[in-house]
Amino acid sequence: MEKNRPKIDNRFVGGFFSDSDIQWQPQDTYRDAVNMRVLFNEDGGLSIENDKGNKSSFSLVEYNGNVLTGYIPIGYAGFSDKVVIFSTDDTNSEIGFVTVNADGIGTYTQVYNDKYDPNGDLLNFSKRFDIEAKAVKETDDIERVYWTDNKQQFSVINIQLGASFNYSPQAPAFIEYPFWYSAHSFQVLCDFDMGDFRYNEGLKETLRKGCNQFV
Repeated sequence: MEKNRPKIDNRFVGGFFSDSDIQWQPQDTYRDAVNMRVLFNEDGGLSIENDKGNKSSFSLVEYNGNVLTGYIPIGYAGFSDKVVIFSTDDTNSEIGFVTVNADGIGTYTQVYNDKYDPNGDLLNFSKRFDIEAKAVKETDDIERVYWTDNKQQFSVINIQLGASFNYSPQAPAFIEYPFWYSAHSFQVLCDFDMGDFRYNEGLKETLRKGCNQFV
């Protein structure tokens, strides 16, 4: 025999409420909801429906569209029309940016990957060290991103310059980065070897007190 179950109506006009013990839950409220939302209808009523979930927007891809497997984003910097993403698989390091259309679908563009570095240099990104980055738009052709992982020196890259290269670093084209577009060239500070300073002797001249002269 079919049991007559009581009908329970709840209009949720009181909205979400979870501030008191459950036994004191006010009428016409709801205490918890997972992937649900309350909508206000044009007739003044309310309804509850499943909330929209997440969807895949983009993947990190190579210059030829192949997915970069094993790469994890470790930092980002945002311009008004794009987001620059730093990623690594703990062997090679990648820099690229993504643009997103009105439907939430993103397009990823590779700007630099050190496995194609013309001089064999490496950025040495690590999944253990997050990157802090700052985006600075100077002109339409110069959009610089400064970054550090707090274990190496500050570096900078012009995103627009990297996106302008039409490169195919693998066979049969073998169009590589220019020799100067290298991980080493991204470093903010240039190489400088101070050498050795050696004290020879004190000179009895008109040198001011508290100064040393090295010859």
